[in-house]
Amino acid sequence: LPFALFPWDRRFRVAFYGSLTGLSIALSIEAIPPYVAQRVGRVEAGNLHYNTLAQFSGAISLLLATAAMGEGGVRRGWRILWGVGAVLGVAVLVCTLSRMAWAAWLTALPVLVLLAVPRRRRWIFLLIAVALIMSALSVPHIRERVQRFTEFDDPEFMRRYDMWDIGEQLIRERPLVGVGPSGVALRYDEMKGGMLVGDDRLWVHLHNDLINIAAYHGIPAAVLWMALAAIMYFLTLRWLSAPRARRPPPLAVGAALSIHVFFVCGLLHDTLPIYRKFAWYLMLWGLLIHATSRTTLEEPDE
Repeated sequence: LPFALFPWDRRFRVAFYGSLTGLSIALSIEAIPPYVAQRVGRVEAGNLHYNTLAQFSGAISLLLATAAMGEGGVRRGWRILWGVGAVLGVAVLVCTLSRMAWAAWLTALPVLVLLAVPRRRRWIFLLIAVALIMSALSVPHIRERVQRFTEFDDPEFMRRYDMWDIGEQLIRERPLVGVGPSGVALRYDEMKGGMLVGDDRLWVHLHNDLINIAAYHGIPAAVLWMALAAIMYFLTLRWLSAPRARRPPPLAVGAALSIHVFFVCGLLHDTLPIYRKFAWYLMLWGLLIHATSRTTLEEPDE
């Protein structure tokens, strides 16, 4: 709703992308130096957990990449600045070591190229993408993390399986309305099993958006969450099949791909119970609605 108050013009988009670039620079300044100097295992910045930071930086990089490659009628200096912000966002994303965020970002790249990158710029984009991927793979522990991509029997995943089992039990108890966030917290100790036994940390979430929502608010709420994702994927498929002249603006593409990142990450993490993530998720939907509903008001390129 707040985005409906802003004019749909180039000045708004330049200001918005500039703000995202500033945020990307700030997060990278806080996150990357300790990673390089102190060899910390995973970066954190802005009081954001590394999984939260991965979703934020992934979304920022996709929004800025679509702007740098696809926005028309802007100065080259703006494109370069947005490109730098996108690269820094990718660097932070890589350093979070969040495998699900990596998968979401990589699966978004082909759609970004097809929808937002003009043919004459695709070779530039592909060169930059390959250079970033090769640079990341040159770091030993990042390469090791990639090699463990499909190892679903490590402790990180085993703990999630036990959390999902708690969620399944709670959903069976109250499938229509759920037990509420407090209900999960109250029942956790008596229901935990497997690797969670002896773990004195109190998890107020279940490490999966769909299971979280179904346990907190009931299966109908989880179906609604799935419907939102389905709408975004339907829009993306429609854009891919549309003639080039009817393709959406880059801001819409970047917002849709960022929502994709949040949905895919939510298969192993969570979004709804963490207000920072959910507020960002709502902002992305506001951007998507704002961009797709006002394309007819776009001013011609100068």
